[in-house]
Amino acid sequence: MEQKLHAGSIKAPIDAWLDLIHSDMPEKDLVAGLRNIYKYPMPGIAEIILESYCPNNCRHCIYPPDYHSFNSTLSAENWTVILGKLYMTIGLRKYVFSGRSLNEKGISIISNFKKKFPDIEVGIICDGRTIEPLVDKVIQLAPDWVDMSVDGLEKDHDLQRNDAGAFQKTMSVLRQLKDSGVIKKVNILTCLTTLNINSVLDMIETLNNMGFKNFFVAPVTVLEGHRPDPNLAPKMEDLIQFVDAMISRSKGYYDAWVELDIYERQYAGGIKQLRPGLFAEFIPVGEHLEYITKIGNNEIHISYYQSSLTGFRELIINSDGTIALPKAMAMGKIPEECIFGNVSNPGEIIGILDTFTYKEAFSFYENEFLQEKHILGH
Repeated sequence: MEQKLHAGSIKAPIDAWLDLIHSDMPEKDLVAGLRNIYKYPMPGIAEIILESYCPNNCRHCIYPPDYHSFNSTLSAENWTVILGKLYMTIGLRKYVFSGRSLNEKGISIISNFKKKFPDIEVGIICDGRTIEPLVDKVIQLAPDWVDMSVDGLEKDHDLQRNDAGAFQKTMSVLRQLKDSGVIKKVNILTCLTTLNINSVLDMIETLNNMGFKNFFVAPVTVLEGHRPDPNLAPKMEDLIQFVDAMISRSKGYYDAWVELDIYERQYAGGIKQLRPGLFAEFIPVGEHLEYITKIGNNEIHISYYQSSLTGFRELIINSDGTIALPKAMAMGKIPEECIFGNVSNPGEIIGILDTFTYKEAFSFYENEFLQEKHILGH
């Protein structure tokens, strides 16, 4: 996975990004360097939003409750053709189906895709409430991994999910998935907010004692002027205390992988400012930066996924076939200037990727990079 940053120099994309972050080049040259990173290779994973409707009304969700009113859902036939094209024309072999929510139609689409192309890797993101009546079908589907949303212990989970009883449903589903023996990996996915920051580590300990080993925690993403409520974002001092406690408490876990996934530059900047020694230990891993430490038989990871490289790492396809900016979903009706194209005509896929950096929407990644450089550069 290499490309040319400039004549005479071959760089891995993450190294090229770091060079730009620490460069004194003029802004126009920095932007040109970012575009160059996006040229090759194709994204390694597709994130597919199969369904625009979700019956939940979670407080931390970036999607507005009426998202389905502005975004249609493609038919199963459309999705079958699109997924086949992604496999055949650009060679994608890894897919995560993130919902809005998982339903029988979605499971059927994924199942048929797996049968047709058995060498693909498939993951699903789901929650206890919507998956409870479908758990047998998920077990039959046997995805390579399941990301189950658990947002703290019972009181905090139900509060954040805005749904009394959601935690108990989630625990029931987790036990069934684990006891089935056919799901290769059950990951616990948590959105860290001011509502649950005090119980997430207790939740990890509880679930680890039940035999769950993989935990991924991400501080809430907020788009200014849209959902979710910015008051849900942890203060930087509280996030740093959480990081310290996450590392120190890991000695009490058993064979656990605990990861804090950071997608917002201000959180990374807070670690750099308040824990500079820890930040100095971040190293390139794949196309992101990561701090890794081992404590006993446990691994602790803090991963920073730069917003400016989101479109390079993954291909995000909305329920109506649009390839849009990652935060644009918070707007409900996604503006044209936030859209790279639409794959509902599968013949357009290659053209969209070939012209990706020339679309108006790409300016979002340019602006994100310049702000990342301001926070994380010299």
